[in-house]
Amino acid sequence: MAPEWLSLVITQKVDVYSFGIIVLEVLCGRRNIDGSQQEEDRHLLKLFGRKQEEGQLLDLVDKCSDDMQLNAV
Repeated sequence: MAPEWLSLVITQKVDVYSFGIIVLEVLCGRRNIDGSQQEEDRHLLKLFGRKQEEGQLLDLVDKCSDDMQLNAV
């Protein structure tokens, strides 16, 4: 959920945020909130931020997807 929903000030930013989350879900091959993951990996956006800080963003790419080629990302 976009942070703007909590303040009830809804703008086009909500759509941009939602689109970004969908793009992340497609690239990573997992849902935004995944209850099957460990607590620290449950929220995709937090995991993305941590991997970015660690310089390991490619670890998030779904390697099982036939449409993804690691050298093309």
